Amino acid sequence: MTGVQTCALPICLLTGIGTMLELDFFFAERYSFCTGLILDNTGGRLSYPDTIELKVPGEPASVPAGSEVKFRLQYLGIPVGLKLKTQEIGYTTFFINLGVTPMVNLRSRISSEGIIPDRSDGKDETRLFNMNYFILAGIEYSLGGSTSLIGGIGFNSGFTDITSRAEDKVFTRSFSLKAGLLF
Repeated sequence: MTGVQTCALPICLLTGIGTMLELDFFFAERYSFCTGLILDNTGGRLSYPDTIELKVPGEPASVPAGSEVKFRLQYLGIPVGLKLKTQEIGYTTFFINLGVTPMVNLRSRISSEGIIPDRSDGKDETRLFNMNYFILAGIEYSLGGSTSLIGGIGFNSGFTDITSRAEDKVFTRSFSLKAGLLF
C-alpha cells in the first residue's frame, strides 16, 4: 500500500503498484550493498483548508476550501542500501535491507471533481526530484542451488516535499510487500 502523507493537511491514502529490479554486491558472506531500479506508482488526496489556485494546463484552477485534489505520481528511482542476512536455518534465511532511494518524477497527474478534469498534467504542482529512506525485513526460502523464494514487508518515507507550493509540506510514505524469485 502506498500513498502521500502530509504534515499540515488532511490526507487519504491510496494504493499503488511498484516494480523493482534488485542487484546485490556482496562484500562479505552475508553482507551486501544493494541497488537496482524502481518504478513506483503512488498517489493520494489532499484537502486544503483554504481556497487555493493550482497550476494546470490552460488557466489556473481555483479549488474551494475543503475540496479534495487527487494526485497520481510515477517515480523512477535507484535505491542504494545495505542488506544484512542471517546464516541459513534449514532452508530459510532472514534479511534486513535499509538505505535511501533518490527518485525522479516521470509523470504527475492531478484532478479534483468538477474543478480539474481527470488526468490533468500536474508537473507545475509537483517537484521533479524526491528522496526516500527505506527499511525492509524479509525471508528467503531455498528451492535448491542458488534459487530462492523471497518475501518481505517494508516501510518507505520521504525526506523531501513533493509539492512545488512553499506553504505545503507533503511527503511520500508507503508500506510495501515484497515477493519474488532469486536466481
